[in-house]
Amino acid sequence: MQDSLDSELISTADDIYELLNANSKNKITDLDENSKQELLKNPTDKTFYSVLDASGYVLIGEPILKYLDTKLNFGSKTKPKFYYSEINKQQVRVVLVPARVFVAGKELNLFIQVAETLKKRAQLRRKILAWILVPQIVLIITASLLLWVGIKKSLMPLLIINNELAQRSAQDLKPILLNSVPLE
Repeated sequence: MQDSLDSELISTADDIYELLNANSKNKITDLDENSKQELLKNPTDKTFYSVLDASGYVLIGEPILKYLDTKLNFGSKTKPKFYYSEINKQQVRVVLVPARVFVAGKELNLFIQVAETLKKRAQLRRKILAWILVPQIVLIITASLLLWVGIKKSLMPLLIINNELAQRSAQDLKPILLNSVPLE
């Protein structure tokens, strides 16, 4: 679950990277409104982004997105960093992706951060719990009923003998009729 939702965050960061490379020939420019709406649209969660320089200064995007002070290498095998943070008192999941962008003939090492609130993750977690718990509860109730019926039926011959003995007096020593009792 977490991996698929995290891959969506990486995909959004990759899209922002592609737009930065396409639109930032002479200087880093923010995404146009259409690109922002298309990239950040999400029916369930609020999505945020920011692009930072190597020291953590916000160049474009949401300045309220906290920078995770981390030492990431800018190699080709650098993996994105995931962490939880808070924006406007809402918990968010953040991906921090190192990126190299060429601006005015210079290579810049930047960080692209994409964050989204956790509503979709909470909904998915509740659905998974329901898918797991409901069948388990039905199974436990069914097993308990079957066990109760089985024990009651298997103890029935002892109950019959007990009732016959309870109806006799202490002086009645004649044999008990065992018609409904198993031969064991």
